[in-house]
Amino acid sequence: MRSVQIQVLRRAGHDPAANLAHEEALYDSLRPQNSAAVRPTLLFYVNSPCVVLGRSNRDEEWVDQQACAADGIPVLRRFSGGGTVYHDLHNLNFSFILSRASVEAAQTGQPGGPATTHFIEYFRGLALRAFARLGPGFSASGLSDIALSGRKVSGSAMRLSSGLVLHHATLMLRCDIAAIERYLPIPPNRPGVRHSDFVTSLEEQGLDCSAEDVMAALEAEFTAAAGAA
Repeated sequence: MRSVQIQVLRRAGHDPAANLAHEEALYDSLRPQNSAAVRPTLLFYVNSPCVVLGRSNRDEEWVDQQACAADGIPVLRRFSGGGTVYHDLHNLNFSFILSRASVEAAQTGQPGGPATTHFIEYFRGLALRAFARLGPGFSASGLSDIALSGRKVSGSAMRLSSGLVLHHATLMLRCDIAAIERYLPIPPNRPGVRHSDFVTSLEEQGLDCSAEDVMAALEAEFTAAAGAA
């Protein structure tokens, strides 16, 4: 295994607009680089209460704009796909940034063009190995989610360019289900299912972990994965 120095960035502020703008600017700053020169980067941030739409989500389907306006909850849009999510101070956001070639090599053993699902599985596998350090019960769920004891505790989305991949995800340390159900309608991709039926958190499942514990586990696994890529 080769030695690779990863870059770990921790945003101190909780302004969701600033954090999302920083993440996109970081991606854009790395994208023009020669693929082999891209330094593996791990970004952490925590947002104050907000709703974040996926790039292509329709507002009227994914968010209760009236409730958000009444409560002063900002509604923002990120530059990746995926569904709409509610963030607060008990939700950890983490972003992996790697050269596309390194992920392809790890997936196929040679440069090529694996399907997007292969990228998802690469990063979800990395997160699952990190979460296994925290305790038992984590598993893959759906296309790109991670479940704890059978209920969603982490979702993810991705942005790809010809030479770079950014995969970002959330982990709910504590879940304010009342806020989620107030600001987010029943998801269009889960008709007839309430958020309380499928969403959970580390605290709700009795897993006593701090954000620092989670960040340390993710950093350790990302370092190992970057060295092996």
